[in-house]
Amino acid sequence: MSRTQAVLLLLTSLAFTAAGAVIALRGGADDRAAGLACGVFFAACSVVFTGELLPRRLPVPDVGGVVLIHRDRIQTGVLAVGGALMGAGCALLAPLAAAQGDVVMTAVAWGGAAFFGLAAPIGLWRLARGRPLYRLDPEGIAQLDGDRWMLRWRDIAAIEPFAMGGQRWLALQPGPGVAARPGAVARVTDAAGLPAYAVSALGARLDFEVVAALVMDYWTRGRDR
Repeated sequence: MSRTQAVLLLLTSLAFTAAGAVIALRGGADDRAAGLACGVFFAACSVVFTGELLPRRLPVPDVGGVVLIHRDRIQTGVLAVGGALMGAGCALLAPLAAAQGDVVMTAVAWGGAAFFGLAAPIGLWRLARGRPLYRLDPEGIAQLDGDRWMLRWRDIAAIEPFAMGGQRWLALQPGPGVAARPGAVARVTDAAGLPAYAVSALGARLDFEVVAALVMDYWTRGRDR
């Protein structure tokens, strides 16, 4: 997202955080729990949008033309804290929804608590590993963290941007004859209709446009090798 969007969303989240805090402190007995849940959830949003405003860093190739895109330690920590707070906010909302007999909202809230609650330990684990996200060199591109894969530039037929969950990605379309990506993650993405190979700037404290331009430049120069 752009810095303007991040600032507007941050200010909105801070306003809702303050409103939730006021309700939690001064509201009636029935409203305090809702105010606390609202305040915690939007405090998490404030943390995440603050991370979007951190200064960006540009990757620099080494003498061999290799670029390593690293996971940024500060932004990873920010996302871990934001996830933990969102998990706590969802956990506070779930009993309120259950008390009102809203089965769907209760399930969504507990699901959110479980999903976002995993962000903190996963973030700490990734910080401890310190493994780069991607490696780009004159021969190809490799994902080094998570479900690892590698594609040579000449094996990529097309590169197209797409958006998912508010984040932008680059879809790398393999050319004819390229073996399907192995692994459980590839099967899940295929079942969901998502590309098997994709690149994002998430967690790297880089603008998506910078990552996209870098990948396109390497592909343009390396696809005829």
